[in-house]
Amino acid sequence: MLDRFGPVLWTVVALVIAYSIHTLRRWRYLRFEQFADLPQPGKPSFIWGHIKKLADLARKKGDPRRHFDLLIAEARSEAGNPPAILLDLRPLSDPMLVICDHEVAEQVSRPSARWSWSTPKSPTLKQIWHLTGNHSIITSEGDHWKGQRRKLNPGFAPQHLLTLLPVILDKTQIFLNRLDHYANTGEEFLLDELCVTLTFDVIGAVTMGKDFNAQLPGQQSEILLSFRGISEEYTKRSGPEIPILNWRSHRIRRRFANRLDNLLKETVREEYIKVVSGETSSRSVLSLSLQGAEELTPELLQQTSDNLRLFLFAGHDTTSILLEWAFYELSKSPQQQRAIRVELDELFGTDSDPKLVREKLLAPGGSETLSRMPYTSAVIKETLRLHPPAGTVRWTEPGTNFQLDLGDGKQICADGCVLYLCSTLIQRDRNVYGETADRFVPERWLGDSSSIPASAWRPFERGPRSCIGLELANIEAKVILACAARRYNFQKVGLGELEVDGEGKPVPDEQGYYRTKSELFNVGITDRAKSAQVTAKPVDRTVMKVRLSEQAIRT
Repeated sequence: MLDRFGPVLWTVVALVIAYSIHTLRRWRYLRFEQFADLPQPGKPSFIWGHIKKLADLARKKGDPRRHFDLLIAEARSEAGNPPAILLDLRPLSDPMLVICDHEVAEQVSRPSARWSWSTPKSPTLKQIWHLTGNHSIITSEGDHWKGQRRKLNPGFAPQHLLTLLPVILDKTQIFLNRLDHYANTGEEFLLDELCVTLTFDVIGAVTMGKDFNAQLPGQQSEILLSFRGISEEYTKRSGPEIPILNWRSHRIRRRFANRLDNLLKETVREEYIKVVSGETSSRSVLSLSLQGAEELTPELLQQTSDNLRLFLFAGHDTTSILLEWAFYELSKSPQQQRAIRVELDELFGTDSDPKLVREKLLAPGGSETLSRMPYTSAVIKETLRLHPPAGTVRWTEPGTNFQLDLGDGKQICADGCVLYLCSTLIQRDRNVYGETADRFVPERWLGDSSSIPASAWRPFERGPRSCIGLELANIEAKVILACAARRYNFQKVGLGELEVDGEGKPVPDEQGYYRTKSELFNVGITDRAKSAQVTAKPVDRTVMKVRLSEQAIRT
């Protein structure tokens, strides 16, 4: 028997050994040589790359639930703060080149001779297709992307969005009623939930002309419930997004995603019939995007459904995170809170009743008032600088020879890496923002701010593929702050709450900001409580108490 099969067995053994040697050599090349010329946080592990390094940082320094960006900051610091740093995340994910410098980021986001609409988006975005769709504007490339953007632009034009002020104000009033309730009862509440449901209501009206009733428990629309079902499954995951390890969650997400797709497609069909028959007066993003469509093809139907899904995700998330952090930052910054209230008094009168804000904004020429809010705009801009909801991820195929200039004449090839433009680090660069880079200083945006390069502020990213909803987020935030910033005093509870003296008064530091007992931070994928997020959100959902301000009580 052995004589008969011996040669075959020895051949198999030899092939296995040869293949193993080849595999080990290949793996050694990939791990230690492929990106050897890129800045890295120490030598990668042969098996785990830099994953173990990041896990150690999460465990040993600070709260392990911290967002990935904060771990990158520590890894980068250990590497000497280079403008870009390579994190080898294999075998769990692709290697990632984290861009931490605005000039390098600009090389990625701007158009070029090779890519007319900037560097391609990363295929890793497919991991969140349940939230963004497979055929939406965020994942499309080239002429396909250009055509979608052209159709959608009218729905997000500033002058068009200003016509939607009545619905934004209507939804804001419900938000204010809920805050009034908590001010009267003194209960703790999750500011996140109030902000999320408010911005869901607004994005539903703007994109589909639908009332989601998001702020009315028991009356919420099926579209909203299906979307939140998907979102909640993402927050339950623990660790990296690996389908085989999260198979049950993937199955639940897919079920909700299919249900949402059916609901959105039915909405699209209904609106298309109204558009072609001339029976609609709607100026929603959906209605405007369907005008001129000769036929509702399966491709157009799916694309439109996916874009609505994307707008639900991005349209509520960015603004709700902005509002949470803005109210918190103002609550511990007395000088800045005083300044925004003075500006609002000058515009709307000293009576802080939101009804007067509404009357002023809806009066003839009232929308122009929004352009006369420089300090409020500065608060929004500074909040987004310190707490950007997300960066962007790009990708260039191996063999493309995409070169990045890291300065000092150093060129690197970024092919085969996920290019993560880390807004958190770019927007806290001390070379740009100085010693106050980590401080809430809206004043830096007043007057002549030309010393700050435009490319150093990129919460909506830059270039041709910047966020289409930038102006909507700005208008929403201005309206909501105008109605709420003078009326309420927010008090953080738990993580990030203020220090108080023996009389219960907040304790100021040397710069005039109130001291805090601990630091509020954005959550990441390592949260032991399994509250991982797709975007960067406060870890505790911003537990607050609220009371009416003295100004509101007087008036």
